[in-house]
Amino acid sequence: MANVAPILGTKTKADSQSRKAILFRTGGLGDFVLTVPLLREIGRHFDEVLLITRPRYFSFADSLGFSLKLGDADIFDAKKVDFVQGATVFTFWGDEDWIDELRRAGVAEVRVLASRPDAPPHVSARMFEDANLPVPKDLFERSWLESETPAGTSLWLHPGSGSTEKNIPLSVFVGQAEAWLA
Repeated sequence: MANVAPILGTKTKADSQSRKAILFRTGGLGDFVLTVPLLREIGRHFDEVLLITRPRYFSFADSLGFSLKLGDADIFDAKKVDFVQGATVFTFWGDEDWIDELRRAGVAEVRVLASRPDAPPHVSARMFEDANLPVPKDLFERSWLESETPAGTSLWLHPGSGSTEKNIPLSVFVGQAEAWLA
């Protein structure tokens, strides 16, 4: 993976202060994909980013548009990773004991994100609110993974989890399909 780098800071960030961020993201493919816009925004605002996730999602790192470090969620131990010192952590896990463990390991701030919000906005927009980061104006209007434009006669769309609270309205998928077919 050419885009996974141990040293970052090669592009100008939105904030001038040097900072580190860690995003913990487990769950299924749909959950991971819904988090990609947030991960990219974290990459804009922080000089160094560590993504702790399942190894099966590591291959997405080359499509994010910035370099980051990767860690395996199944074996991550905050007490044994120097990167946590002074870092801002973004997590969907709200367990107080685990948050206390992160703080004892030297994390500067923990921002807990709602994984199953029970009210609007859409979970993808809610992540930004909980993360205290600006919601991109084009959140629902663009591809967040840098990849080739689809070619051929098939277009695959992943609708999400099946939960009406998490999914983008069907009309957005119809619009994407119509634009692709045009």
